[in-house]
Amino acid sequence: MSFTTYGENLLINWAFNVDSVTRPTAWFVAIHTADPTETGATAEMVVGTDADYVRQAVTMGTSSSGSSASTTQVVFTPAAAAGTYAVTHVSIWDAATVGNCIMYGALATPRSISNASPLTFEIGEIIAALD
Repeated sequence: MSFTTYGENLLINWAFNVDSVTRPTAWFVAIHTADPTETGATAEMVVGTDADYVRQAVTMGTSSSGSSASTTQVVFTPAAAAGTYAVTHVSIWDAATVGNCIMYGALATPRSISNASPLTFEIGEIIAALD
């Protein structure tokens, strides 16, 4: 995964400035049908397209060797009223709606989600890592 500009600024301010950085208290995963870009705001499944879609809460584990893996299963179960979606990217946010995107990344293989087929990320499948 890559940090968004917002996430990069959080890290740099924490590491090099005397400014206090407020750490988010919760994390949420969003799914995207294309690259969400540096803001995380592009191509997220949206409530206007599928009324049952919501970002899902996730807990991340303690960092080891520069990465942190999800410690909870994440399940998206939208009605997918508009049909089947090809999910190509995920992002991690500090809020269930609106908020700030911290990181984003491409899935190794695109996955489908539809009314008949929810999308599940198993424990350890979502990994936030530094290069």
